[in-house]
Amino acid sequence: MLDGNTTTFWGSKWDDPKPLPYYFIFDMKKEYKIYKVSFTKPTNASWRGNVKNGYFEISNNNVTWTKLSNWSVSSNDPRTHTFMQDGSSARYIKFVISDFFTPTKNGAQCDIAEFNVFGEE
Repeated sequence: MLDGNTTTFWGSKWDDPKPLPYYFIFDMKKEYKIYKVSFTKPTNASWRGNVKNGYFEISNNNVTWTKLSNWSVSSNDPRTHTFMQDGSSARYIKFVISDFFTPTKNGAQCDIAEFNVFGEE
């Protein structure tokens, strides 16, 4: 999710998906004011992605978390989704996926190609 290539991606376990939520914690190595967060679904197959709703949380110590905002997309298209933020400061950001479009027996089959945070020191 951090290689700048939208044809490579993280994918949840497909053969026996696990229940939601799925989440990722990113250490930005120092504190930043966060003004925008975006993610991109893989661009090499329109059915990939499958993420529908979730939220972003922030922390300065990777222990205590505060919700930054919810996010929601209306369909599996378009491929890139951008969410404006209020400039809250944090070192860590958590990207949580809490719902998906197409269910499977035990969970969700989801893909994310890129994750980006835009802000300033």
